Amino acid sequence: RSHCMNQYPSKIKIGQNITFVGTVNFDETTKLFSDRLLDRANVFIPKKNTLADMYKHCFGERESMEIEQVHCTKGTYRKWIKREDSSIYHLSKMEIEILDELHRLINEQDRQKGVSFRTAKSIAYYLNNIPKDVSDVPYLNREEAFDLQIKQRIISKIRGIDSFVRPLLNTEEEQVGTLLQYLRLDHTQSYGKFTHTIELIESKMKELTNYGFAY
Repeated sequence: RSHCMNQYPSKIKIGQNITFVGTVNFDETTKLFSDRLLDRANVFIPKKNTLADMYKHCFGERESMEIEQVHCTKGTYRKWIKREDSSIYHLSKMEIEILDELHRLINEQDRQKGVSFRTAKSIAYYLNNIPKDVSDVPYLNREEAFDLQIKQRIISKIRGIDSFVRPLLNTEEEQVGTLLQYLRLDHTQSYGKFTHTIELIESKMKELTNYGFAY
């Protein structure tokens, strides 16, 4: 122990090549994230690989798996991050219109919830920092990136009991004033398909039906 204390200082400077990623077991035994925390983070749930894919990976058949390997050096990563203003002015008029309408629908159900200015700025920052490959082509197109941000930063905060959640998440075709109905309008679909967001809404609705609560 004394050898380690003499060799390493009590404080170590964290370099710019270090990135922290947090994980959490998210189920009925854990406390829900606060909206303040969700305003400051992207939350995503990784999908489980099939056992067949895991078998191929373990036994050297990786070439048959459709996985794009991105080898990222510190220099490449730093180039992806733009330090300029992360203002909402980086959003298009259509993107602002969609965020405003999502805010209206959510805020009508709960005056304490919606799309905050901080959330809009974070989405703008994300869209303005989409990584690009060596040919200067974005790894994500803007429409899919915007879809992912709505899923991770807005729909992730739609959770709770039936009286609040159901009017927003109802997946029945005849229901009006729901998030799903708005996202499926021809006008909204002219921007993008919102596949990721719709998938999460449908998943939360199943949770509500099965457990009486959406997480």
